[in-house]
Amino acid sequence: MYLLFGTKKILLIDSGATVSLTSFPIRQHVETIINRWCINKKKKREDLKLVVAHTHNHLDHIAGDGQFQGQLFTTVVGTTVENVSYFFKLSKWPYSIGTFALDNQRQVAIIPIPGHENASIAFYDCATRLLFTGDSLLPGRLYIANFSANVDSIQRLLYFIESNHLNVNAILGAHIEMTQIDKVDYPIGATYQPKERLLNLSLDHLHQLNNELQEQWKAGFDQRHKAYYDAFIVDPNPSQLPPYPSNGRMAEHGFILLPLSTLDLVWISHKPMFRTPHDFQLVLMAKVTHPNVNSLSLPTNTNVLQNQWTILPDLWSLNNLLNGNMTTFSAQLFIGNFEQGGQYLCNITLEIVWPSLTIVQLNASEIEPYQPLRYSSYLLSNMIVNNQTEIHLYLLHQIRVQPDFDTIAHATIDPFNCTTDIEREQLVDLLTKNGNEWAFPGLNNELLNRLTVSSGVVRAQLLNDIYSTVCSMSIIEEIQCTLGPDFYDNCHVTSHSVCNSSSLLTILFFWLCFQKEL
Repeated sequence: MYLLFGTKKILLIDSGATVSLTSFPIRQHVETIINRWCINKKKKREDLKLVVAHTHNHLDHIAGDGQFQGQLFTTVVGTTVENVSYFFKLSKWPYSIGTFALDNQRQVAIIPIPGHENASIAFYDCATRLLFTGDSLLPGRLYIANFSANVDSIQRLLYFIESNHLNVNAILGAHIEMTQIDKVDYPIGATYQPKERLLNLSLDHLHQLNNELQEQWKAGFDQRHKAYYDAFIVDPNPSQLPPYPSNGRMAEHGFILLPLSTLDLVWISHKPMFRTPHDFQLVLMAKVTHPNVNSLSLPTNTNVLQNQWTILPDLWSLNNLLNGNMTTFSAQLFIGNFEQGGQYLCNITLEIVWPSLTIVQLNASEIEPYQPLRYSSYLLSNMIVNNQTEIHLYLLHQIRVQPDFDTIAHATIDPFNCTTDIEREQLVDLLTKNGNEWAFPGLNNELLNRLTVSSGVVRAQLLNDIYSTVCSMSIIEEIQCTLGPDFYDNCHVTSHSVCNSSSLLTILFFWLCFQKEL
């Protein structure tokens, strides 16, 4: 965040990534700085108007707005294109250039640069010759939501600088995500970043970005790609990239099957590797049907539920699935790991419930240092036990570096064992959101630190969360664990039950393969 002073107005660029007045008293801090400035300049606070504006409309840049809204001598600029255009008098978005006067001597130029986000703007301070670019250019990953708009914006920004013969002392973005090692960034949501790259970039970096975008634009949609530079990584959103080659990654792709409290729905987790054709960590929700229920018998030994469930589809293209061109597929269902002598039960059909929640390509060439233990969560059930809410989650370990481990755990959360700034009635909705990412403070990404029954109760921090939510999780079971880079070997570190034999799973097990028509 940046605070620019004039003798009449003060500009705060972005309000922060946290809502809490307690853990993040951003207004109090800003007002303390303003009052000190007033004392030094022999000014009265009421003589200065504070304007809170934003580089763009993402939560980690606007979360502190509520602390400023309705306060004396303060205006909070809205976050839509219409709000920004109206306040800064941009008559023709995104081609107009606005001017915001802090006083008679200090002017700030407002340059619309949509692409990272629709309402993105840059600020050029004529007094310091600093260019503030938000998330559109920074030492880190440059996420692009609209590629064509971003190409035009960066070109316009560069033209604005050069056509006006402006000097740029430094380009200041809103994050530091790169390490001091060229082309290497920290994991998303990292809370510990030793040996950071310096914040300030130069006009040369803006030229680098512009040249890269122009070359990709001229090459055409099918040639768009991530691009790695020493100080930043161009990373277009998947929707802005070409689809994967049709019928590519053809193989027998195994999955772990994870039942839900809704009997006809399951999560399926792809069994990944660090090499093609299996180089994706992928989680999907699917609806299960079985056309031949009358030809099978009920099992007599339900202890078989102490094993994991796996499915082996027919030979098909993972690329077609990633591109969204598959709606259903058939698979063999096994009790236990089909690669290690699991028991075949029957053939089932799975209807994919889009959108897919987790799609991560395992790129062996990307290095992410200082990786904390990280899991993504997927709702199993939300129930009331003894008048208390009990949330059951599947936790999928996030694979990022090699060697690594692929593991799924089953955990529970009692919302009353969470500290958070969100209202309690909204907390359950927040915790049950599928695809949540969790870090575990004090636990590095090591096999011995993974979440197993022996972990007991662990403290988990919800990442990318403006409410600073931290919860106690009870680890019920580890459902599966294999070791990479090819994830063939089991994790022989702890011994414990690998599957829950509750009546819920028993019912679903019978339903999948053996029960007569419902």
